[in-house]
Amino acid sequence: MRLSIIKAPKAPDPNADIGRHKFRYAILPHRGGVTEEVIRTARDFNSPMQVSYIGEGYDDQLASLVRLSGAPGIILDTVK
Repeated sequence: MRLSIIKAPKAPDPNADIGRHKFRYAILPHRGGVTEEVIRTARDFNSPMQVSYIGEGYDDQLASLVRLSGAPGIILDTVK
């Protein structure tokens, strides 16, 4: 197993990737190849859910505007 953290190119920007960097990594034991579970877990790790409140508080009607159905591989990325 190998973990490559950063590759700092010198061209076209000689100052690319200079400075402080912060990394997180995780290991997910699983059977078989890359499954929907692995992809979803990686996505959740890399992009944790952020909940925003509008106005005076949480609105149940607003939350019920979006429903996902179908294949479990469907991922909702952004709602604006």
